[in-house]
Amino acid sequence: MPTPSSETTLTRGAAELGVALKARQLEQFARFCTLLQEWNQRVNLTAITETGDIYVKHFLDSLTALPYIPDQAATLLDIGSGGGFPGLPIAIARPGLTVTLLEAHARKTAFLSAMVTDLGLPNVSVVTGRAETEGHLPQFRGAFDVTITRAVDALAVLVEYQLPFLRVGGLAIALKKGDMAQELAAATRALTLLDGWLRSVEPVTIEALCDDRSVILVEKAGATPERYPRRPGMPAKRPL
Repeated sequence: MPTPSSETTLTRGAAELGVALKARQLEQFARFCTLLQEWNQRVNLTAITETGDIYVKHFLDSLTALPYIPDQAATLLDIGSGGGFPGLPIAIARPGLTVTLLEAHARKTAFLSAMVTDLGLPNVSVVTGRAETEGHLPQFRGAFDVTITRAVDALAVLVEYQLPFLRVGGLAIALKKGDMAQELAAATRALTLLDGWLRSVEPVTIEALCDDRSVILVEKAGATPERYPRRPGMPAKRPL
């Protein structure tokens, strides 16, 4: 169970982001933490296992995307959701948003599906699959207002995963940590080929997360060429 300090840190951090968490939402976060720790003993979901760290480095970090998700956005796709981050915390904090969690590993999607049921999240669905494959399916291509990724791959790779899923004018969000100068420079060609443009790089400034995190915002300017994303493994092996 979370300590009072864990819940206080989450509540205060969320408030700094302009998000007021209700009692029911705090209960969902507490239950999520407990289940994550239990499942992690048999399924490798996260290396972060201490309650206080889960609240800050998983829950609060995921919520740093919220100020940048447009109020009018109706649909969000979390690509490579893993243990549910950042999609599940966003779905808890913003229940009016329809969230899809895309994860390639069936054992992890089993966990995600269990979380959706246990936490009572009717706004969340879970898909087992790879972005390179699902991004070509008619029901997903160009279907989302927002796509999001967290702490995986270089930006040049991420935009090839994310932009095919977005409608024109949609927003790709990448939650990153560390100096982004080199990654941003390396992603220039990918953005050009995929018809996206870098809107901004927003530093995370809340008190509990002061370790050089940022929110990268990329807007989709036009239709993604049909050949993208390339076949599974190619975006990471040979970034654009």
